[in-house]
Amino acid sequence: MWTLRGGAIAAVLSCLSFPGLAQDAITWSAAGGWSVVVDPALGNGCSAYMAYDTGAVLRIGLNRLANQGYITIASKAWPSMVAGQEYDLRLIFGSAPPWDASGTAVNLDGATTLWLSFIDVDVILDFMQEPSVQLWYNDRMLDQLSLTGSFAAFSEVMRCQGAMDANSAPAAVGAGPFEPPPG
Repeated sequence: MWTLRGGAIAAVLSCLSFPGLAQDAITWSAAGGWSVVVDPALGNGCSAYMAYDTGAVLRIGLNRLANQGYITIASKAWPSMVAGQEYDLRLIFGSAPPWDASGTAVNLDGATTLWLSFIDVDVILDFMQEPSVQLWYNDRMLDQLSLTGSFAAFSEVMRCQGAMDANSAPAAVGAGPFEPPPG
């Protein structure tokens, strides 16, 4: 557990960032039943998302532009959410301690979506390790979403982010094209 935690913390901290809204995400792969995408508007940040039968959509990812992670949540059952307003939520990942967060409602692909930013790696670890997440607003549970396959999904997000970061790394400084070959 500690090895997973230490390795995940190091990997995630090297990848984190924040919002530039994800309307043109590019499919990377699927893992654990989740879709994994790359979002050019977030500095090629990678994320995983799941659409549920209830009409809810949960997405968790890395925004390479602001060194933060993010969760977006949308639901057809929340028609009263207003874009531009802030909402205080409590997320409870399985048996982990509750996470209280303030999110902003944004218009994402025509749907009002709650955007929650974070820098605490424990949010990702809880997402990966717990079986479900409860969403609370004003002491009322809004929804409980399964996180089945989330470990595989976020492992794939980290693999995706590693590839995106490698593709955007500056070229190595070498001898240059006009230097004589070694040897």
